[in-house]
Amino acid sequence: MIIISSILILLFVIYGSLLTYYRHSWKAIPKSITSINKQTKPDFFISVIVPARNEERNISPLLHSLKSQTYPTECFEIIIVDDYSTDKTAELVKAFGLSNLHLISLEDVLKNTAINSYKKKAIEAGIVASRGELIVTTDADCIVPKKWLEKISDTYIQTNASMLVMPVSI
Repeated sequence: MIIISSILILLFVIYGSLLTYYRHSWKAIPKSITSINKQTKPDFFISVIVPARNEERNISPLLHSLKSQTYPTECFEIIIVDDYSTDKTAELVKAFGLSNLHLISLEDVLKNTAINSYKKKAIEAGIVASRGELIVTTDADCIVPKKWLEKISDTYIQTNASMLVMPVSI
């Protein structure tokens, strides 16, 4: 019984230390990135990749939020990868009518090749088709804020990061 109690206390101390470390690391992250003067066109192009399967109800709100971005339209592209949808997802994307919007059919890319992770393959297909220096992904059931790409761009420029992971608000 003493051994079990000692092990539990040790595990509790390790767990508490880990939580303290995570909290300290989280607080060390800069609170905000300052906005950069947008007098000139950004120096790089962004590709937004969205894998979508049966997102008929969600794809239009996402596309509207991407259309409303403050980042210059000519500096980003939206690549929707239709992941074997059986609803009207692809038709809605085609009808949306944005000049920087591209639709890829995963079925055309895979050509009847069986795989076990379609979403990962959809993102991969989007990356292959992309032309952006910075690749951003989101899900088809999300709505992004107006300054989403602008803030990602500012963070990328100011931190010179190799990878950015942004929080999700539910």
